Parts: sequence; C-alpha cells; structure tokens
Amino acid sequence: MTPRYVDHPGFRLVGRALTIRGDEAGTAVPAFWDRCIGEGIFETFARICGEEPPASYGLVDDADEVTGAWDYIIGVEADETTEVPEGWVARDYPARRYAVFAVEGPIPQAIQDAWAAILRNWLPNSGFVYDQCPSFERYTHEDPAALACEIWIPIRPVR
Repeated sequence: MTPRYVDHPGFRLVGRALTIRGDEAGTAVPAFWDRCIGEGIFETFARICGEEPPASYGLVDDADEVTGAWDYIIGVEADETTEVPEGWVARDYPARRYAVFAVEGPIPQAIQDAWAAILRNWLPNSGFVYDQCPSFERYTHEDPAALACEIWIPIRPVR
C-alpha cells in the first residue's frame, strides 16, 4: 500500500451528518449512504453546486475518545456563500498534508479493508503520525460506470 502525498489547501464541506460509535461503523456507514442516496442526496449536491459535483466525501469528524463516537458526514465541497439545506451541516477544515490511498475492489468491503490496512500496517511503519484533523473518503464521479474512491489521512512527521 503506497500512498501519494498531497498538501490540501483546506475546504468547506456541506452535507448530512450521522453520529456513529466505532463498533457500528461497518454497518452504520453503508446504511447511512443507502439512506442518503434514497433520499436524493446527489440531486441536492447538484443543486448546491449548480452542477454535478466532481467529487463527494465521506468524512470522519468530532471523534470522542471517551464514548468512541464520531460524526460521519456525506457531503460536497462548497464555498461560504452556499446555502446549507435544513438539517445539513457546514464545516470548515484547515490546510493539511495528507497521505492519499487509492481503494480498489467492491465497495464497501474494499474501503473497510483499506482503512484497516492503513491504520494497522501502513501508519505504524510510515514515519508519520495521524494529525488531529478529519480523515475522509473522496469519491470521484468521472466515469459513471465505475465509482473511484480514495482515502485521505491527515499526517505529520514523527518527532
């Protein structure tokens, strides 16, 4: 598993959020995607962006070390003038360096397997530590027949 490294300038994400406990992630995240897709989230993304967005995100935020809960946000990049639909959230994320991993295989299992490999195998041996900023899955839509996914992990060098 070899990542590429990206210095991301920061961004605003607008989307739907669900609070999840870590032990529920394997079932709760795919179910949340199914529910949001069924409720027309991609049509709302197009309305928010004024066109079909180039990418959508599944972002992990606000982890609570005591309860093990965190927010999972399905969203799109937007600017500060974007009107946020009722019941949705808008969150700003700072510039950060990321290790970016391409995910290959059937979704969602390939994503779950990639996360496990990154956190258990790659990160401990990488010379980096997980930086305190949200990580995310970035889904590109260039080819309608094949959804492409990348996992973005915020990193900083071990000191």
